[in-house]
Amino acid sequence: MTLVVKLGGHLLNKDETLNIEEYVNVISRLIQDEPTHLVIGGGSIARLYIQEGRKLGLTEAHLDQLAIEVTWLNALLFQYALSTRGIRSILAKSFPDMINGMHENKIIIAGGLIPGQSTTAVATLLAELTKSRLLIYATNVDGIYTRDPKKYQDAKLLKTITINDLIRLMEEERAEAGTYKLFDPPSLKIIKRSKLSVRVVNGTQPENIIKAAKGEDIGTLVIT
Repeated sequence: MTLVVKLGGHLLNKDETLNIEEYVNVISRLIQDEPTHLVIGGGSIARLYIQEGRKLGLTEAHLDQLAIEVTWLNALLFQYALSTRGIRSILAKSFPDMINGMHENKIIIAGGLIPGQSTTAVATLLAELTKSRLLIYATNVDGIYTRDPKKYQDAKLLKTITINDLIRLMEEERAEAGTYKLFDPPSLKIIKRSKLSVRVVNGTQPENIIKAAKGEDIGTLVIT
C-alpha cells in the first residue's frame, strides 16, 4: 500500500522565509513505514509571480506556468533534502515521469503539471495512479468547512462529507491562476471516479499528517 501527501505551498512559504525541515522529517518518517509520494503547491512565492505577471498583462495560461515553475522548485528542494537521508525519489514534471517513478520503485515528488490544473488535481491523479490507500491533504485550515472560515465566523467544520456534497460546495469556486481553494473540478472528478479516500487536515501542525496516516479522526474525511 502507498500514501500520497499533498502539501499546500503556503505551509512552506511564511513571511518570505522557507519552512520545510519539519515536513521533510514527517515525510521521512512515513516513508519508513510505507511508500509515501508527495505533491507540493507553490505558496506565496508563486502568488508573487502571478501578481507581477498580471500587472504585465500576461494571460492566465502564462501565470499558471509561472506558478508551476515555482512548485517544481519547491519539489526539487524536497528531493534534495530527502536524498541526504538516503531516500531515492524522482521529480515528476509530467505524467510519464510519474509512471517511470513507479517502475523504478522510487518516491514520486511532483508539483504542477499543466496550466489550468491545480496541484490538488495532480495529487488526486497520483493517488489514482499509485492506487494509494489514502490521500492526505495538508492545508492551513482544520478541514473542510460549510463556508470559508477566514471570511465567515459561522462557518462549521465538517468531520465527513460525501464527494457529491463536496462537488456542490466547490461549484462556485473561481479558477483563475493562484486562486484555487481546496479542490478544483479535475480533482473532484478524479476523487469520484476512483473512489479515493481523502482526508483534509491542518498541516500547520506537521504531526497531524502522521496522525492522519495512522487513521486518527482528525480534519475532514471525504466519503466516496
